[in-house]
Amino acid sequence: ATINSFLVIDLMGCCCVYIVFVAKNLSDVVNHYAQNNWDVRIYMAMLLPPLLVLCLVRNLKYLAPFSMLANVLIAAGMSITFYYIFKDTDKFEKVPAFSSFEQLPLFFGTAIFALEGIGV
Repeated sequence: ATINSFLVIDLMGCCCVYIVFVAKNLSDVVNHYAQNNWDVRIYMAMLLPPLLVLCLVRNLKYLAPFSMLANVLIAAGMSITFYYIFKDTDKFEKVPAFSSFEQLPLFFGTAIFALEGIGV
């Protein structure tokens, strides 16, 4: 029961982080191009209805086309990211090899977040 409780807390926290992440990125893109200054919470509220509809799908076979589209978009996004990373390789010399100890908690938070799928 204790492990299940911690898994529920972990997965709920990760879902909240994903919603904040998507809302923040959506806010940045829309605010840049539309030049409005809406709060991130408005974007979170706008994301809520589509996410609730997705959560109500009982048979996962209906989500397969969306999953395929997501995989294609992830591959395209990674390709674009790697293009910009390796476009100017002389910038690597200016980046420090190690960070300060103040950044260590950020590293652990990122590593734990990356491993959150273990509970699924």
